[in-house]
Amino acid sequence: MLAAHCRGATMPDTTTLLIGTTKGLFLLTQEGGGWRQSGPHCDLWPINHATGDPETGRIWAAGGSDWHGAGIWRSDGTDWTLAKLTQGQADAWILAEPEVAAQLGMKPPPPAPMGDRFSAL
Repeated sequence: MLAAHCRGATMPDTTTLLIGTTKGLFLLTQEGGGWRQSGPHCDLWPINHATGDPETGRIWAAGGSDWHGAGIWRSDGTDWTLAKLTQGQADAWILAEPEVAAQLGMKPPPPAPMGDRFSAL
C-alpha cells in the first residue's frame, strides 16, 4: 500500500492512499471525515508501484505481467494513459489471431520500445 499526502493551492488538504493490486490501482481519498474509493484504474493491470505528485495532482503507476507486458500509467485526475514498455502474451495472441481479436474489439498493438527483452515478473 502506498500513500500520498496532497496539498495544492486549488484543492483542500487531502490524503489519498494509492493501493496497487493484481486487479489494478485503487484510490482512497479522505474527504470531510470520511473516505471515498475509486477504481479499479489502469485497465485491471497488476500494479506494483504508484506515486502521486502533490504539486500537480498527477498519479503515476507501474506494473504489468507476462500477459500484459510492462508499462507505466499516468493520470491527471480523469483519464489514464499507458506508456507500454514491453510486449506481452496478449499482444502476441492479437497478432497471431487478428480476426478473433477484431471480433473482441482488440487492435494490434504498436511496437513497444523494449520489445519482449525482459519478463515483467
